[in-house]
Amino acid sequence: MLKFAAALFALMSVTPATAAETKPMTPPGAWMKVIKDAVRTQLKQPEIVTFNRIFYVDVKAGDGSYPVCGFVSFKQEAKKHPEKQPFQGRFTPNGTSGTVSGLELGQTDAQKLAIADACKKSGIQ
Repeated sequence: MLKFAAALFALMSVTPATAAETKPMTPPGAWMKVIKDAVRTQLKQPEIVTFNRIFYVDVKAGDGSYPVCGFVSFKQEAKKHPEKQPFQGRFTPNGTSGTVSGLELGQTDAQKLAIADACKKSGIQ
């Protein structure tokens, strides 16, 4: 009986995975659409964008959201080549859809560094 109690206690005391212990994953199709649509709402010309490297980690926050990071490229009027900007936010699933909150785009060098640091801390690099 004592061995059973010790084994049960060991199972109950396992801590959930942290961001450092998980691997970044590509969001499922329905989540991806919601994330891309949320980023597009932040841009002046949302129809002329390219997304790449959008990831999340399977570590839920207390509110049920997951960290999401990625890059969006778009052509700005004054520049010749498309500019690649990082973004981060929180995705909260709701059935097959969901919502994005806390969305930030890295427009300045300081913002880009802050987003890179936040994504790294979340386990997304």
